Amino acid sequence: MLDDYARHLKSLEATHARRIARLPRPRGSLVEEDGEYLIALRFDLPLPDDAMPLVRYRPGNSTDSSSYRTRLGDESDAGTYTVEVPEEMITRDQVCFQAGVVVESLTLYEPWVCLPLDTASSE
Repeated sequence: MLDDYARHLKSLEATHARRIARLPRPRGSLVEEDGEYLIALRFDLPLPDDAMPLVRYRPGNSTDSSSYRTRLGDESDAGTYTVEVPEEMITRDQVCFQAGVVVESLTLYEPWVCLPLDTASSE
């Protein structure tokens, strides 16, 4: 059964590899603004009109996906994207997140990043 699943994943990779390669890759940094924490998103390519930036959070190093929380990005007048960090996702003075983007029915997340609050820059 696991072999069948692995083959299925490989076929999906082959089917969607070029499409995924053309997607903008999101990166996030932790910022503090008026006592609130945000993830500031930037992309290596322009976002397509139908794309939606998002961030997925987890409490600490938890692997329990039922504890994950996802928030959509807000675009500023300057064209930058930020995503609010839910207070309950701040554990042990750090924020763990995955920057992501949704285009059509495809969601792409970057690897998990955990940043201490004291590394947040001012926006």
